[in-house]
Amino acid sequence: MLNDIFNNIAKCRYCDRSFCFDVAENKSSRRGLASSISAACKYCGSSHGSMTSNSVPAGYEVNL
Repeated sequence: MLNDIFNNIAKCRYCDRSFCFDVAENKSSRRGLASSISAACKYCGSSHGSMTSNSVPAGYEVNL
């Protein structure tokens, strides 16, 4: 579902294509409810990773 939503609103800044991303969660890097996700372009190979929550001194904040 996240893959479909991301592909409908994003365009690769390097190859300028739409509907080109594979979005995946890195399950080994979970921190409680915070999760690491990455989006990689199928055509040019560029990728970007991010956490679903911001880092704070005590861990990660959770946006509910």
